[in-house]
Amino acid sequence: MKPESFSRHFSFRTRLMIALGLSLSRQLIKLHGGYIRAESEGPGKGSRFVIELPCRPMWIEK
Repeated sequence: MKPESFSRHFSFRTRLMIALGLSLSRQLIKLHGGYIRAESEGPGKGSRFVIELPCRPMWIEK
């Protein structure tokens, strides 16, 4: 979606909440040793967010 289309379809508050949600998601995933990426096949085709997290523990308790 082009930025100007995004502005037309969503209110400022909605855009702010989307940005905040994505930012928080990214930080939480990063804290767990993973990453997030966004994929799209093009305008009007929707988006897919892929999250990858490690399967092993990042710390060992003694």
